Amino acid sequence: MDFSFSLEKIIKVVKRFFLLIIVFAVAFYALGYYITLKKTNVSYYSYTDLYIHTTSSSVEDYVKYMDSEARYVDTYLLTIDTYKFYEELRQQLPEKWRDKVSAGYLKGAVSPSIREESAIVRFSVYTNDPDLSKTIATTLSLYMDDYLFNNFRVNSVQVVESPRPPIPSVTQNRYFSIILAVVGILAGFSIGYIKEINDIRIRTVADIERYKIPVLGVVPAFSSSPVKKGKKYAYGGYDTYSNASAKLEAADKKNKK
Repeated sequence: MDFSFSLEKIIKVVKRFFLLIIVFAVAFYALGYYITLKKTNVSYYSYTDLYIHTTSSSVEDYVKYMDSEARYVDTYLLTIDTYKFYEELRQQLPEKWRDKVSAGYLKGAVSPSIREESAIVRFSVYTNDPDLSKTIATTLSLYMDDYLFNNFRVNSVQVVESPRPPIPSVTQNRYFSIILAVVGILAGFSIGYIKEINDIRIRTVADIERYKIPVLGVVPAFSSSPVKKGKKYAYGGYDTYSNASAKLEAADKKNKK
């Protein structure tokens, strides 16, 4: 068996097994699309924006100290991103949710981020229940003032954006079907390639020359079905061969003269 790769062999396999490759690609793409639909998750997104007044206490002050206050926010986020904080936050939730969620769940559901290098922090909340998303965002907006005052003695936490009504957010892998389609193409090509190297039939002169056997001649393929040309019938392969031979003979005779 010849396991070597060449552009000629690849083109040959693709041409011969093109339909098989397409069938595998379509089948794998359909499988990927089905799996994607089954694994599509709908979560509910809510958020609240809070301005943390570290040193200011009035509108005039926080305009004056805006840059300096922004530098403190990174420190606050480091303490917020801990299980200790989320366990304290869980205790602030209504009793309906308190025993249903854990500190780890809240840590995964809440994503704090600083808005444009300012002292404004956006708390984004993703859960699979719209009421829970809104409840967590509301609890955060109410609890952060006490938490930051008790731990950092900040002046106040101003709610810039009230907790937003939750909206559905669909998460799915858009490229999964395409990846599986590529896998299908490779699988179809691999099957075709294996069939090709296991095929010991001799169909071309190259197949004979591969075994270093001299080729004495080639018999053309003749068509056994007559084809009507005008008022006469001719046999496709034989007719083409005889016409070509006649032209070569005529050219030889002309050259000898």
